[in-house]
Amino acid sequence: MAESDWTFETLRDYLCLKITKLEELVDERFAGSDKLHERMSAETDKRYQQRFDAQQESGRRAMEAANAALVEAKNASIVGFEKANEWRASLNDVVSTRIARTEVLSHIETITDKLSTLSARVDKQEGRSGGMGASWRDVISIIAALAAFGAVLIVLLHKG
Repeated sequence: MAESDWTFETLRDYLCLKITKLEELVDERFAGSDKLHERMSAETDKRYQQRFDAQQESGRRAMEAANAALVEAKNASIVGFEKANEWRASLNDVVSTRIARTEVLSHIETITDKLSTLSARVDKQEGRSGGMGASWRDVISIIAALAAFGAVLIVLLHKG
């Protein structure tokens, strides 16, 4: 177009045409951008959903593991209490079947007194008569005393 062909009307038409083409171009670019944005948004939403699902699964598994651990701990404590009760019953049996220390000491004192008496008799017998006969009597007295002491121990041990 030459300079003389331009009028306000033709300029207006020309500019409107350019503006329309620019709007179409912008619309076309933004339409592609909108599609890209929608696609990216969908992918992001999908990733968020996957993360959420994974977190829920992880939480579910953690709860299952915690519940299993709780059940196992309860069972272990029950077994522990049973063992403690068995041990307590065993200890009560031992305590109830054993002789008291004071009783043992009194029996030992009695035996010691009897041995002292026997020892005094033996000493007296040695003073009266010497030789082989007295030695045999001493040996027999000591054996009798040891037998008496052993009998008392056996009675004490079988008492419990």
